[in-house]
Amino acid sequence: MRRTAILLLALTILGSLEAQQVIRVKSVAEFIRAIGPRRVIQLAPGVYDLSKGAATRTKNVTWDRSSGDPEPVIEGVEDLTIDAAGAELVASSPYARVLAFKDSSLVTLRGARLLHRVSEPCMAGVLALAGCSDFRIEECELLGSGAVGIEIEASSGISLSGGAIRDCSVGAVWARDSWGLSFANLAVEGNGGGSPLIAVAGVTGMIFGDCRFSDNSGAEFLSFGPGTEDFGFEYCEFSGNDFEALTTSEALPYFFEAYYEGNSFDGELDALVEYGGDGAAGFFPHEVAGSGLALSYPEWFSLDESDPAAPVLAEGDPAVGAILVGKVYVLKRTEDPDTQAERIFRAAAPLAEKWLSEKGIRVASRLHEEPVNTEAPPYHFEYYAKAMSGGKETRLRVKLIQGDGAVWCFAAYHPDEELLTPGAVYGVVLDGVERAGAPPH
Repeated sequence: MRRTAILLLALTILGSLEAQQVIRVKSVAEFIRAIGPRRVIQLAPGVYDLSKGAATRTKNVTWDRSSGDPEPVIEGVEDLTIDAAGAELVASSPYARVLAFKDSSLVTLRGARLLHRVSEPCMAGVLALAGCSDFRIEECELLGSGAVGIEIEASSGISLSGGAIRDCSVGAVWARDSWGLSFANLAVEGNGGGSPLIAVAGVTGMIFGDCRFSDNSGAEFLSFGPGTEDFGFEYCEFSGNDFEALTTSEALPYFFEAYYEGNSFDGELDALVEYGGDGAAGFFPHEVAGSGLALSYPEWFSLDESDPAAPVLAEGDPAVGAILVGKVYVLKRTEDPDTQAERIFRAAAPLAEKWLSEKGIRVASRLHEEPVNTEAPPYHFEYYAKAMSGGKETRLRVKLIQGDGAVWCFAAYHPDEELLTPGAVYGVVLDGVERAGAPPH
């Protein structure tokens, strides 16, 4: 028995080491061979011509040759960080994208310059995502002569922050059948061609915030396809853009607090830009049935109300991260939350964890707790924990809140604990739970 326990402990330690694996590479072949789940790949400075790596094929890297030239496709990876630190990822064929990801989640691409080095007009885009979720692109440059900077399809929870999309010959951002797309502090500059700069169709929840659009040109700035909702620009700058039309679509995005000067569509922005207030609706209010409690959730979240008393909210794939809500403890007639809040929440906590286990989230250990808050109703108690979901480790934030005659559990889980903290993607929902009918903050 002891030998078995030691073996299990060793396997657990090895699993933890694997989860934290850092691989340093300095060649195309090393980079391709390193790609896989649960790892950080650090690139040495330099130029990586991915077109020259087509002879290297792995479980997670295949080569799409439909254009005639090989295009690298990273497929089926989870929890991968590529830290390029300024290295260049290059395609030397005008008919192949620099890089494509398919059916991958929890990926971070950081500090890379992606571009084509070709002598003829480029027919392929720079970066493409298909079937991806919880994907971050941080401080990257997507550069021409690529045709389109980034193409996104059937994906959710995609964010681009910092960096630039520059000098592409057809368009900057094309997205379809996706939701929860965020672009922040991005420079979109010098892109041009006969197609829309930004083309969207079947997209819900797509926001450009604090982005700069300058010296772009083409047929129309924006193509707004059917099935697109909650799309707009907040605190963005527009200068020197020259298009035949802002858009030829009947639907229009919203523009909030924009600065614009020297664009061909300044007159249209005069009529569209809104100032003051809180910008777009942004958050939807929702009252949890029978609880006397209400929350607000971002417009790009999905809400599953198949059980009105136990709604589920998700920003991407619910298997990766979500917010669960449910009643876990019924107050006894003799219990007074004003004087017994500490005891009530301590009694409710193990019942909440039992309820979460029934939902597939098993608490492994608590990390830290906040003091029971009885400053003003609704009283609440919260803590963070390590947990297991679907056989994988995740992080959990549990907030127990006194509602009508009961304690309700609001639990957010995601592998990235930072997303659960106050003000973050999931944390902001838990932060805002209040008595139903309370005046808005």
